[in-house]
Amino acid sequence: MNTTKEEASISPFSPTIFLLELLRQFAPPSYTEEYKQIAIGRGKPDPFADPLGLLGMEGPVLVSTLHVMADRLFKVQRNLPLYRKFGLIRERGDLPHGRAELYYLVDVFYNRCIHSMFVPTDPIRALMKPYLDELGNGVRIGIHIRMGNGHADWKDSRAFMDQKHVNRFLNELKRFVKNALWRTKGKMDVKLFVSTDSSDEEELMRKKFPGMVVTTSGFERSHVGGIYKTKVTENAVTKAVLDVLLLGECDYLFITPRSGFSKIGQYFADEGTPFVYLLRVCCIHFFVVILVDGGR
Repeated sequence: MNTTKEEASISPFSPTIFLLELLRQFAPPSYTEEYKQIAIGRGKPDPFADPLGLLGMEGPVLVSTLHVMADRLFKVQRNLPLYRKFGLIRERGDLPHGRAELYYLVDVFYNRCIHSMFVPTDPIRALMKPYLDELGNGVRIGIHIRMGNGHADWKDSRAFMDQKHVNRFLNELKRFVKNALWRTKGKMDVKLFVSTDSSDEEELMRKKFPGMVVTTSGFERSHVGGIYKTKVTENAVTKAVLDVLLLGECDYLFITPRSGFSKIGQYFADEGTPFVYLLRVCCIHFFVVILVDGGR
């Protein structure tokens, strides 16, 4: 794209495209000396071994992060002052023990980062409104199906799931929806917000759950990271932004493992929102217990 600064000022969404272009100037492997320090969680010396030193540097610091950063940050006990500063723990006894507790802490950290750093603008909220109205005030179930190469609408870097995984999930989802309807005694609607990289999967969801599926229709589906020459347009970026925000408006989440998009959708949700990975649908019974025992 060739978005100029003048063009970026015309639309509230054009600056997003312009920002993406600026970020790519500093993306691997073409890092430049624009930054005082670049921290990607690898290499020596390990920048996350001394996060206070990293944050105290003069000049701009670029931190490339998803779970890589927080994993390295939170498993080092000498970073206890940072835990407390972030409000994640109150005392040493609250430190994570094992990977499950570590990843819980990581999720809480990113959830708070996302909510404090990325607040939807009024134009984005206006675009969200018709979809929120369609979802209603009943039980909202958010689903992100990331198929990947071979099943997505574009050529992807790898496969994330096979159709057999989706089919197994759909069978369990039917049971979950049935329990949700029973729990509310039919007085509340159950709606499914579906975000996916596959038009075929969206069509399948509509067939399996007629009248329940909500999607950001009217926007272009595309990978907005520039993978394999996919076209990054304002329309596609807007759909991606709306999808993660609307996933965050749901009461329960079913997300794709190893998908950064899924994780961002989870982080936009309220802290503690129940979620299950699609490849681990046996855990869905935990959700059923929540519904039966007084969940939303």
